[in-house]
Amino acid sequence: MVEPPTINFILRVKKMSKKILLVNADADRQMSQSIEGSFYSTHKQEDIEKWLSHKHADTNDNCFEEVFGGDWYDQDCWDGLETCAFGFKETEDADEGYCEFDDEIQEFIDEEPKRERDKGIRTVTYQLKDMIGNMDGIKDTSRKLFEDYLDLIEKTGVGIRRENKKGEESWNLEKCNDEENKLFYTLRDLVQLTLKFPKPKVEKETHEPF
Repeated sequence: MVEPPTINFILRVKKMSKKILLVNADADRQMSQSIEGSFYSTHKQEDIEKWLSHKHADTNDNCFEEVFGGDWYDQDCWDGLETCAFGFKETEDADEGYCEFDDEIQEFIDEEPKRERDKGIRTVTYQLKDMIGNMDGIKDTSRKLFEDYLDLIEKTGVGIRRENKKGEESWNLEKCNDEENKLFYTLRDLVQLTLKFPKPKVEKETHEPF
């Protein structure tokens, strides 16, 4: 005969039936490493600093290593430098044969006018495109203002609209005063000017640095 379960057995079963959770965790810590290096150059300090910045040797750890040598012992670190400082001092311990980057620095210096010109052209081109976009709004606004003004002077009887057999429109402004005439011709000339504006191309918005 099977004995009924005791109360202690039932409690043990209930305890063993609880859900078991696997608790995972991950954590990050900032790794601090430092390397140093040097090279020789016959160029001016300000030109070398510009070149180093152009090479991103002051912000990118791999670029720093390409110029100054050394070896980051952990390659899993992020590609950025927390701090970077350059030092310059005259030395008699080397001749021009040791200046391994001088040709590249000289090429960088020689291309400075072209970089400035390219940067200026990109800036002007960007501003021109922006202005042309604004012109499209000016075109619509000026046309609407002119049409509203024509309706006004016609409605009040100081402007008389005429149309020839070809459907070409003209206005008799004899009843308009000087101020009204001036406003008519100003708006008309503005509309004619905006008709010459190029139609802006709709391009995908980009944030490319200039």
